[in-house]
Amino acid sequence: MNTKKVIELCFVGIVAMLLFINTSCAEENYQGIERIGMDMGEESINNQMNLTAGIDYPTIEEARAYTPDSFHYETARSKDLIDDSNILTDKYLRLQAVYKLCFNSWLDAIVSPVQYELEMTGSEYTFSPKENQSIYKKYGCADRQFIFLRNNFHIEKLDETDISLLQNVLDGMEMVSSDVMTEMIGRTFVKVITVDYDESGAEYDVVYDPGVFSGNKASNKALVFGIQYDWEFDEKGNLLDGNAEDAKEELVISIKKKMEIEISEKVGIQVVVFF
Repeated sequence: MNTKKVIELCFVGIVAMLLFINTSCAEENYQGIERIGMDMGEESINNQMNLTAGIDYPTIEEARAYTPDSFHYETARSKDLIDDSNILTDKYLRLQAVYKLCFNSWLDAIVSPVQYELEMTGSEYTFSPKENQSIYKKYGCADRQFIFLRNNFHIEKLDETDISLLQNVLDGMEMVSSDVMTEMIGRTFVKVITVDYDESGAEYDVVYDPGVFSGNKASNKALVFGIQYDWEFDEKGNLLDGNAEDAKEELVISIKKKMEIEISEKVGIQVVVFF
């Protein structure tokens, strides 16, 4: 066998070996990608289940203290969401918490309130979370420290189909941010947050937190937020720095005004921020 043929045979052997290696690697990489995809799917499902399994919502005792006058008892009773004593059931409170979870997800995709909170935490001043939290701040902050949803969420107004969707999320059968839930939240949130004592559809001002000075007022159809933080005191109970507290208040007022304009433009209804 001459040298030329030996070289050609070696070349063919090398090419064949490379092709085998590439094919094996491609198959292995494909299986790896497929496995990663499966793991991501399983992880998403597990995250969803963990999210809803550990969902934070008021106890029945807490709910008794804050059930609003605008609650629709007859409507809730027809959907088995209150008991014979007109007390909100655990089912109602869990579904309401799921709705707020989905609403926060929907809101974050449009205009995340976290960006306004970052203006507080990223400033030169120290903001401390309020120790004596209202029930709205306790269960309405999502992943925020200071900005919370102040509306009452009347999920009893939802039809049976939409209530079933909330149950599907709770059961891990539907994702919080799925297209189905995004559509449902966008379609129903105005109805759910609207305060309508007589179901006339009229627009009027309602008082939130009566007894807090003159009470906070907002349209019954507004999306309402609250901002709460604690002032800084020394060990004697005196303000640590009065000038700093004044500056912090001015900053929060500017954030409030910005939120009312920018979020309103995104969600299409009036936005009111209390602090």
